Amino acid sequence: MAVAAHRKGGLAVAPLTLDALPEFTPVGGSPPHPARSPELIRPSTKVLKAQAQERREMLQSLLDRLVQGARPTREEAIDAVLAVIEDAHSADPVLFGADAASHFARLHEARSAPRC
Repeated sequence: MAVAAHRKGGLAVAPLTLDALPEFTPVGGSPPHPARSPELIRPSTKVLKAQAQERREMLQSLLDRLVQGARPTREEAIDAVLAVIEDAHSADPVLFGADAASHFARLHEARSAPRC
């Protein structure tokens, strides 16, 4: 692909294109394997389900602590939001369903109570 040169500060500069990149030949002749950092590796479905179940089980405890005045850590707050979302889609909900009104009432009362 032909590229027209641009003038910048008196020098001719051609824009960089993929065609202009040099060929890369690694030592040993084999192509490099892409690095896979732990952040990019997705956990298995089994692990994700176990984590979701653990969050749902911890949700009731976290709600009890919130009602008593505890302040959740950032991680606990995120886990609580995830647990609520997962619980809303669960066939066996912890918050939703028959007990939803009592959970709502406890949280609403705790929110409305004066802080010490």
